[in-house]
Amino acid sequence: MHRACLPIVALCSLASMCAAAPEPAPSPEQLRKEFPPTFNWPDRRPIGTIFLAASGKNWPGNPRGYFHDEKLDIRTEQGRADLRTRMLKVADDAIAYTREVGGQGVIVWDLEGGEFPHATTYVGDPRVLPKVAPEMDAIADEFFRKFKDANMPVGICIRPSKIVFKDPSDPTKWAHIKTAYGHTHMVDPVEEVVSKIDYARKRWGCTIYYMDTNVTLERDAAGNMLRDAQDKPKLRLLTAAEMREIQRKHPDVLTWPEFQTPGYFASSTGYGEFHTIADIDVKERAIYPDAFRVWATRMQEDDIYRDWDKFLAAGIKQRDVFLFQIMPVKNGMGPLLQRAYEDAASNDAPPRDLDALITTARDHKSWALRRRSIVALGDHKEPSATAALAAIVEKNTDALELFAARALAKQNTDESFKVLLAMLEKPGRPAFAAAFGLGASGRAEAVAPLIRAFEATKEFQTRWAIIDALGELKKPEAVPMLAANLRALAKGTGVVSRVKTIRALGAIGDRAAIAPLLEALADKTFEPQRPLIARALRQITGIASESQSEAYWRKAVSTQPNR
Repeated sequence: MHRACLPIVALCSLASMCAAAPEPAPSPEQLRKEFPPTFNWPDRRPIGTIFLAASGKNWPGNPRGYFHDEKLDIRTEQGRADLRTRMLKVADDAIAYTREVGGQGVIVWDLEGGEFPHATTYVGDPRVLPKVAPEMDAIADEFFRKFKDANMPVGICIRPSKIVFKDPSDPTKWAHIKTAYGHTHMVDPVEEVVSKIDYARKRWGCTIYYMDTNVTLERDAAGNMLRDAQDKPKLRLLTAAEMREIQRKHPDVLTWPEFQTPGYFASSTGYGEFHTIADIDVKERAIYPDAFRVWATRMQEDDIYRDWDKFLAAGIKQRDVFLFQIMPVKNGMGPLLQRAYEDAASNDAPPRDLDALITTARDHKSWALRRRSIVALGDHKEPSATAALAAIVEKNTDALELFAARALAKQNTDESFKVLLAMLEKPGRPAFAAAFGLGASGRAEAVAPLIRAFEATKEFQTRWAIIDALGELKKPEAVPMLAANLRALAKGTGVVSRVKTIRALGAIGDRAAIAPLLEALADKTFEPQRPLIARALRQITGIASESQSEAYWRKAVSTQPNR
């Protein structure tokens, strides 16, 4: 998957450290007393993200990887002029698109580019821009001025570490850094963060900040650096007191750190990722009722539409903030969030009269009311209702076709089922929507047409929808095809297809899926999906283990009684 689709990559060691050394857990009353809420950010509209660069490409003419363009040559005057033109267009497009989808502002994740691979990729220090990316430094003021002139909040990524540069004459200094520059935690993290915010606010007016890798050195009472058993420096999360001090210095900015403890939410918010709707949960609201997170989705948009009411209830109505992508490509989250905010705010009910219901579903200006009317048509089995829904499935591309397909499945008539099967044979969006609807039909006779459609189409989104539908139907007849697909994916790069196929096999729960899942667990190319494979095996076998070891699962399965 493209790096920009997975923007925040936490170091495994840091994640382990954060889990192993949390702050003491006082009671909610103690926490509120020690850290009373001082943070107030009433604007909960979504925020657009800009990822400018590819990392670690080492392109001679474009060492920072801007625009993922190997042919861009910033060594030449023409190349630098081209970079300026493209950056200013990015600003104009971002402002227009953010307004279009109802966002509150924009954050540029990698202003300094991506000269080096993870974990140096996100530099997070605007102060070193003149040195690490002079070609961007020459453009940055003009770029950010566009947001200021448009009265649109804008921000950048920062880190509490300090960028230091290698000295070729003294290779022993900063020996842990293997590139021209890197991060050190030999600083006061509060002072470092405040200084970076000072700089970005004064120069560009930035008021939105993602704080990447919010850790620092662990020290004893005398200030001495602590080391672990391998003689490596121990790291810890910034404390709630340190976050409070940062917020005290800059009370009117939005800062969301990668990792959090409950006390953070007195003076800031926090970053979160959701792979399922159930992940959207801010337990800290029990302590701080106005707490929220800034969420990045790891779901496909169709998966969110499938659980639409749950998404509205868990996220939008709880006033969380969600990110949508502007660059390198605009994904579907911007329009999805625009629709979600409209839907959550609307109290309009669909008409009861069937003719009025059909007219509203087809023609009303409100997306939210059209959606509700489409859903209500699913309760009507009249041919006119089926025909109206069929027309929406065939013609719409604004996600209403997905709700119309589910409404046809809800009708559960022979005619509505025939409509879905007919749409499945059409190219493009109708087939995608039909698969989306057939998954909700509960009909075993939908499996064979879905498999035929999967084998006949090369449209990857339609294939995704078919895989999801087979998983939702939970029919064992689909396992051989899904198992074959999983084996074929070992030779490809279809991450989304892998994830969906593994989840579908787990959802079906048939033991015939164990063998292909174990094969995938043993295959190094499936390493990123091992947690999902283990989860699928738990679903199928009922074995309550978090192990991701193929040897463990083979033994555990072999000792289970025959079922």
